Amino acid sequence: MTDTPPIATVVKRSIDKRPCAVRGVAMLVGVIVLAIIAAPADAEMYGDWGLDMTERGSVMLIRHAGFINEGTVAFICTKRQRAVAVSIIPPKELYANSQKTVKVVATHGEDDSLLQEWGNAYEYIFQNDPEAVSELVNWLKTFAAGVNENVGFMFSAAFDGEGARHDGVLLIQVRLKGFAQGYDEFDRQCAKLQ
Repeated sequence: MTDTPPIATVVKRSIDKRPCAVRGVAMLVGVIVLAIIAAPADAEMYGDWGLDMTERGSVMLIRHAGFINEGTVAFICTKRQRAVAVSIIPPKELYANSQKTVKVVATHGEDDSLLQEWGNAYEYIFQNDPEAVSELVNWLKTFAAGVNENVGFMFSAAFDGEGARHDGVLLIQVRLKGFAQGYDEFDRQCAKLQ
């Protein structure tokens, strides 16, 4: 029987193979993946959102699984990055987009939406521009106390890199129950790291 390396070693190896420009964000999502695997039971819960601090000093606010397509939406801050980033980790079997950037439409009902351009690290998408993250957080807080607390994140699920788009929009839908209170505590914890 061969020894299987710990998950942290596997994540680090996959990050080290990525281009330098992607490594910083890849490390953030690597931390998120580890937290999802190792710590969801320890998270302080705010409705459907869990707040957790990892051993490396990162504070995360994570919605572990959307109820459509079971993707993960996570906000994260670290001592090293000194900024908040948001990431969506779609199910691997549903996501094959090779574009450098991906247009993401956050939707609430039929009339309210927010369009942003996110980075693509090929296994997940991310937004680390402070103004765009702040805009998204404020937009989400607007709907967190409403009757319909569900929002969706839609983006292209497949792009072959040759200029041919494929039909296929992925929808990751999450509940906002507890988001405003959880994010406010997350923000306080992040300020302590800085």
